[in-house]
Amino acid sequence: MIEDLIGLVGLFLLMAVQVVIPPIPAEVIVIWAGHQYGVAASTLVAGSGLFLGSMLVYRIGIFVHERYNRFECPNCNILKIK
Repeated sequence: MIEDLIGLVGLFLLMAVQVVIPPIPAEVIVIWAGHQYGVAASTLVAGSGLFLGSMLVYRIGIFVHERYNRFECPNCNILKIK
């Protein structure tokens, strides 16, 4: 039981890192996890990891944009966070 929990936490972290480091193939990870932990648990955990990783990359992008003020667009207010 505890091995499965550690494995699912590892899957979550691996999927979050996979968004930041693109060369890690998500398809291979998800197929292996589906076989190991079941389709429902793997889908929920892997999807949550992908969501967290995407939000992390998005926030890093906003930070870099605000910090270094690159790619100015005077008419673009897309990245303005209130």
